[in-house]
Amino acid sequence: MEQPRHSSDFQETDPGLAHPVPFEAPERHPRFADRLQATFRLGFRHPATFAARLALRKDVLPAWFFSVVVALPFHALAFLLGRATFRLISGPAHSRLTHALLAQVPVLLLAAFALALIFHAGLWMAGGTRQRLGYRQTFRMTAYAWGFYAPLAWLPPVNLILLPLWIGYLGFTLARLHRTEVWRGVVAVAAPFLAFWCLVMLTLAALAALPAWTR
Repeated sequence: MEQPRHSSDFQETDPGLAHPVPFEAPERHPRFADRLQATFRLGFRHPATFAARLALRKDVLPAWFFSVVVALPFHALAFLLGRATFRLISGPAHSRLTHALLAQVPVLLLAAFALALIFHAGLWMAGGTRQRLGYRQTFRMTAYAWGFYAPLAWLPPVNLILLPLWIGYLGFTLARLHRTEVWRGVVAVAAPFLAFWCLVMLTLAALAALPAWTR
């Protein structure tokens, strides 16, 4: 069985590993736009190296800030499109729509923390936290991965088509970050989604059968 590579293994092939991810290195990328671009480029082209460089720091704020900065414009766009689509809805209905869209703001701010908690619990149950790097690193990777996915997360059905790829990407990078086998990371991310969809299907089946039960 192939053994996962530790961060020291990347030093021989990636001299840049001595530096953190671009978004957290303003001394190397002074312009904010350049930091965003370099972070996306590294995350997509070299995900294993991205995960290894992410382990150099433990601050949660930069990762959270990245996810919010990237996702917020697209959530705002979805908000404006939603209002434009339902502009003909008058009075209370339109007000309820506005409140529903505005309710996405706290979800946007807190989603990465909740998802990372679920994924870290899954990684622990899969035996992938033996290196004891902690929840902070899981959160950091989850927040950056969410930032990579956010530009298309609001656009159905593209978001559903790309979701399996995002699950695989996050599972792979979490495994590299925590220095464990890739399957453990993929299981940690995929299992909660599978459990959620199973719960949805069971709920729909129960609702569909409810009229027959009440006769």
